[in-house]
Amino acid sequence: VAALWERLERAGFIVEGNHAGWYCQSDEAFLTDKQVVERDGKRVSAESGHPVEWLEESNYVFRLPALQDEVLAWLNTPGALQPTVRRNEIISFLQRNEMRELSVSRPSSRVAWAIPVPENPDQAIYVWLDALTNYLTVAGVRIDSDPSVPVSWRDAGVAKVYHIVGKDIIRFHTVFWPAFLLAAGIEAPN
Repeated sequence: VAALWERLERAGFIVEGNHAGWYCQSDEAFLTDKQVVERDGKRVSAESGHPVEWLEESNYVFRLPALQDEVLAWLNTPGALQPTVRRNEIISFLQRNEMRELSVSRPSSRVAWAIPVPENPDQAIYVWLDALTNYLTVAGVRIDSDPSVPVSWRDAGVAKVYHIVGKDIIRFHTVFWPAFLLAAGIEAPN
């Protein structure tokens, strides 16, 4: 996790920033105004119905907007996302919503259990960057923190990369995960 973080940071995709927005603790995600609705006098995620709160904090962000075209190109690769109805759903979502920078850390005081940010123990690496990195490590992919050093699934003996996920977490696996991989110079799933 730390090596992927450093690789993305050195490549200019992770930077310090301030993040403010509607945060859904249950979904572990910041939401846009369009993704929040009022129900029974409370603000909730339009998608999950879980409560949200307005949160402002200093943390690190992943420059997701810089990868929007590449993620869309990957999604348009035949077979990248199946079934077609889910592929069309994600493409439609990306075309309707401008990608925003993605918060990838939290103050360590809020998530004491999380992996510390390299060189900044006041911050902790947070979902989804830490969780999705497990796909690489469990497959035996060795990640060098230097973005000029090639990293490949093939080096770990993985001929084809498939990810099978449930539709409730599809956005994380079909937008954030390929964006992290593309930014790090690692092949996205087939």
